[in-house]
Amino acid sequence: MSLLGPRKRRVQAQFNELQEYYLQRRRTGAQARRQEERDNVAMNREGYHAGLQDFQSVLTTFTRYSRLRVIAELRHGNLFHSANIVSRSKLSCLSWNKYSKNVIASSDYEGIVTVWDVQTRQSVMEYEEHEKRAWSVDFSRTDPSMLVSGSDDCKVKVWCTKQEASVINIDMKANICSVKYNPGSNFYVAVGSADHHIHTLI
Repeated sequence: MSLLGPRKRRVQAQFNELQEYYLQRRRTGAQARRQEERDNVAMNREGYHAGLQDFQSVLTTFTRYSRLRVIAELRHGNLFHSANIVSRSKLSCLSWNKYSKNVIASSDYEGIVTVWDVQTRQSVMEYEEHEKRAWSVDFSRTDPSMLVSGSDDCKVKVWCTKQEASVINIDMKANICSVKYNPGSNFYVAVGSADHHIHTLI
């Protein structure tokens, strides 16, 4: 009995399978290209940013979603309301008031400590007792009317927004680089100075 017949049929069957696989791949590739073209048209129509294409390719690989659709566009102005406040001098430090959300304090290169109303963009109080550059200012976390400042004049000054002059004046031996209220008390202040020390004032 000749083996040529069965062998020929097996070869023919394998060839048919290979041909079917090839044609199927071509159909699938054409469908994928058409889908990609439709997606590109949709993306352009919907304002889809090209930078999201890589993200979409990963998303569609690992999830059941085929594409993304833009439902809103946020710009910088929608997220951040700009309220520019102009100071007379270069600013060195800022401190928000924990209780009054529109109040912020600043210290500047002329030694002036200013309390601002962010909403009106106007100064509420200006303290000009420092004789040199004021490096740091900090609002108390427990008393919204109290703030402290430090300067190159080697002085730490405690202010009250209800008064026009400093309520406490402390002379130090070195330039003051940083001041910070204790978060739980308005009686404790940490002072960082040019003598490489942290001083705690009570």
